[in-house]
Amino acid sequence: MSVTVNPGFHVITPDKTYQPGESLELDGKEAKRLSDAGIVTAVEGKGSEGGQPLNVTQTVELVMAVQTIEELDKLAEGETRKGVQTSIEKRRAELTPPE
Repeated sequence: MSVTVNPGFHVITPDKTYQPGESLELDGKEAKRLSDAGIVTAVEGKGSEGGQPLNVTQTVELVMAVQTIEELDKLAEGETRKGVQTSIEKRRAELTPPE
């Protein structure tokens, strides 16, 4: 599925880091997850099967780049990989102001 990176986000793949406004191909599941998180927007009229989902390392890099708890919550939705979940909790602790 063809998607465009939304302003304020970056998507890191094995081949390239995509900046806001750039388009890339992702598989349907990964495109839906990132779209639901508000990181990318599907490009209308373009769709293709294939594309590569972000691996754990790439997703962790994306998690560590998040600047708000709200963005982190969006990334956490539907995430089942333990390494990614651990990085989400670590980043949440970093973003949470001390009491």
